[in-house]
Amino acid sequence: MPTSRSKAAPFARYALGLWFLGIAALGFVRFFMKAFADHSFQPTIDAWLWLAGSVVMVIAGVFAIALEARKSRLTR
Repeated sequence: MPTSRSKAAPFARYALGLWFLGIAALGFVRFFMKAFADHSFQPTIDAWLWLAGSVVMVIAGVFAIALEARKSRLTR
């Protein structure tokens, strides 16, 4: 029998937001790999695109987690 939404584990409730944050973390790593490729800070346009995409993923992740937290608070 499936568990109710409010009794699910936090990792299960916030899975989408955590997934977005994980993708963002990988994007930040990729930004730093490209920006410091020659052992000095020289980012190229694709490094900046990795950074911009990571910031968007952080915003999406925080929004998804906040939305789920709000939903779970309203159902109590």
